[in-house]
Amino acid sequence: MDSKPTGSELRNGMPFLGGHLWLDLLNSTPIVAGAEQDLLATPDRFARWLAAAGLQQPEKPAEGQARRTLAALRQRLRTAFDELRATGTVSKTAAYAVNLLLAQARVELRLEVAASGAQLVETFDPGPGGPAAAVARDFAHFAATHAGASARLKACANPACNMVFFDAGKNATRRWCSMALCGNREKIKRYRKRQAEA
Repeated sequence: MDSKPTGSELRNGMPFLGGHLWLDLLNSTPIVAGAEQDLLATPDRFARWLAAAGLQQPEKPAEGQARRTLAALRQRLRTAFDELRATGTVSKTAAYAVNLLLAQARVELRLEVAASGAQLVETFDPGPGGPAAAVARDFAHFAATHAGASARLKACANPACNMVFFDAGKNATRRWCSMALCGNREKIKRYRKRQAEA
């Protein structure tokens, strides 16, 4: 899975608004009614999050370990997010954690020939690293291709929200995790304030 926008904002009621899979993993602890909810905390939630993310569900015996590994990667990438925003670079500690997962994966390259021409096809198998290896790959791709883009890594401007995102807009002026969510709430709040002052 390459580092690219992840599509619609909500999937099966879960936030996918970071713009990249690794950021969507960070957003798997949304604040709901003032309390942080862990979307990986139970086997059912974990399975729903994986399905929404388009990641393969691990076999039953490996499910618990895969969930713990993904939660541990989430913590490591939270720190990496802050480091990237502050310095624009990935720390050796973050790279080491990501490389441990990437070492468990396998990439297969195949040349396919069709009437339209030849095409190099890459197949990614996360191997024992499971879903965490796929997220690690997304982070590695992002870190390698977005040098100097630290100003585009942002946290939602709503102080009651903990969502993060990559601002891919031309002017990099995005402030909210989502206009439909936090942006709209802020608009309503300002409107009500103006009405009360009038």
